[in-house]
Amino acid sequence: MNIELSIIILARNEADSLKLLIPRIKSVLEPLSLNYEILILDGNSSDNTVELCRSFGCRVVLQKEPGYGNAFRQAFKELRGRYAINIDADCSHNPGYIVDLWSKRGNSQLVIASRYIKGGKVSMPLFRKVLSIILNHAYSFILSLPYKDLSSGFRLYQVESTRGLIDNTQAKDFNILLEVLIKLHCQGYSISEIPFHYQPRHSGSSSVRLFKFCLSYLKTLYYSWCLRNSVFSADYDDRAFNSIIPLQKYWQRKRYRIIMGMLKKRGCCIDLGCGSSKVIQNLPQAVGLDIDLKKLRYLQKTNRLLVKGSIGVLPFKNATASLIICSQVIEHIPKESLNLREFYRVLEEGGYLVMGTPDYATFYWRFFEWFYVRLLPFAYGQGHISHYRRGELCRLLEENGFKVIDYQYVCRAELIIKAQKI
Repeated sequence: MNIELSIIILARNEADSLKLLIPRIKSVLEPLSLNYEILILDGNSSDNTVELCRSFGCRVVLQKEPGYGNAFRQAFKELRGRYAINIDADCSHNPGYIVDLWSKRGNSQLVIASRYIKGGKVSMPLFRKVLSIILNHAYSFILSLPYKDLSSGFRLYQVESTRGLIDNTQAKDFNILLEVLIKLHCQGYSISEIPFHYQPRHSGSSSVRLFKFCLSYLKTLYYSWCLRNSVFSADYDDRAFNSIIPLQKYWQRKRYRIIMGMLKKRGCCIDLGCGSSKVIQNLPQAVGLDIDLKKLRYLQKTNRLLVKGSIGVLPFKNATASLIICSQVIEHIPKESLNLREFYRVLEEGGYLVMGTPDYATFYWRFFEWFYVRLLPFAYGQGHISHYRRGELCRLLEENGFKVIDYQYVCRAELIIKAQKI
């Protein structure tokens, strides 16, 4: 049987709550007329949780390794549905919101039932409420994330997109919820939130231990901060444009102004190695090409003409573009792999090429690079394997049928050339 939805419940000694929760879940799902399963991941319960769940027709799997994170990973290996909804066993998540989550399944790879967006509510002890609000606001700010509820466990997942990523998480406790969200965002997947009302648990006591909870989240914060500030994050280029580091922000915006100022002639524009930059985002009719699939996924909200590929052999017909942009790319590939004849082939007669790269002939770039790789060790600086000088690059362009008509610098260090096909 093709199962469309798996309801995941991680439980340990929750029989009193589950005898109310499971029938409510079934009553919500029945009108949806879909094939579903209720998967119970039992954490060695000493009450009659296992027997109760089986009597309701649920599939029960016994937890192999301790900890919420391990149970979460195991559940994703076991589930059979195309989509999965994780719901707490203690009745703090109203099953009625399953309908709202399910209705958004086509829009995002992850849909979060959020307590902190407009329309959301929280009913919990004041101390826990204040702690939760502080945690979510702090993490959203520090990690530059647009989401309001990072720690909500009531979520819908698109299984095909998320299963492999979840299998490679490391968190052992509740911080796995944050780790999964961060990794999905950094991979360029779509994440959305719907409002819901969080309610007090029905019975028993929470398994959360405050000190252990805080320690695990701090560890995840450091790991996540490193990931968010690395080139492995799909929105790295976009975030750099609004960086809290003044020099990085100025540099990005100066580069943007120079490139956009060189694009006098518009037509069919191709941005090679587009990344997630503001240049491609503000050229919605342009074709963006990049070898990094996660950055193309991220760009889907602003651009629709996106191609996965490398600049060595361009997947475009002859004379199809009036303008090619290639900014901050050629220094990341071996010099022998730079095929400017491909650029020439794809450009129409009289078309323009705008190309940017660090100029290693200048003292300024050598100084900035030394500073750059120490300030941002996870950024692009470590990947500069080919070093160009202005004279060398101009000669290469002329040898391949281009005429250099303009060049400008960012901080006397980064060279941006405008050339024309002749």
